[in-house]
Amino acid sequence: MPGGNFFLERETVVTDTLTWKDECTYAAVIYQIKKRGGIPAFADDDWSSGLVTDLFVKMSGEGLISLEDNKWQLTNKGHTFYRNLLAALDQAKKFEIFHKVWITRSLDENESEDGVQCYSGVYDPRFLEDKNPGVEPEDLRIAMMTYTADAVSEKTDTEAFRVERVVFLQRLLDVLDTGDTADFWIGIKSGDFFREVEAITESAYQWQDMVKDNEDEAWETAAAVYTAGMLQQRKIDGQECS
Repeated sequence: MPGGNFFLERETVVTDTLTWKDECTYAAVIYQIKKRGGIPAFADDDWSSGLVTDLFVKMSGEGLISLEDNKWQLTNKGHTFYRNLLAALDQAKKFEIFHKVWITRSLDENESEDGVQCYSGVYDPRFLEDKNPGVEPEDLRIAMMTYTADAVSEKTDTEAFRVERVVFLQRLLDVLDTGDTADFWIGIKSGDFFREVEAITESAYQWQDMVKDNEDEAWETAAAVYTAGMLQQRKIDGQECS
């Protein structure tokens, strides 16, 4: 069972008083600075808003960014923060296989040896839309993230893990990659973006939902689905498929 480093490492948290919202906002600024190769000190776009100006000053005081040649650039500490941000995003991407899972799909004897794991050379129909017409799938990304964090909690410090960070970082990439960031920063300033993230996490399917009122069975089911998803991804990537 691989560990799940889906959050910014605690060593990169600049103060003990930062909330997950503060860390995610810092992450958004740092990601944008890195992507644009620095931000002019006096920008004429959405970066000239009071929110971003205040953030630059605060982050500079934390030692994450500094002014160089009239541009805000990452310091060594900021680069460390950025590397851990990328690591968290890479971990989150591993769970995209669980975006659509037909968990109610029963496997026949031609698809599975024991009803849980598919033969290694056969694509798992629980992860294939064209194998499940007319049936709605479940989005198990958050369920599998929380299951993985719970599974390693005895061996790994997962106290700082928050699903909200993962959802924020995924949505951050979607927003910044489109280049339309004005509404994003307005949403950050008003708190709407964070409220949207919280609503997503609160309504998400959880691994405990897999078997109602029986956490032990739900845990076993989650473990089986997690393993099947990882195997399915290996097949899609061409690592394991006859």
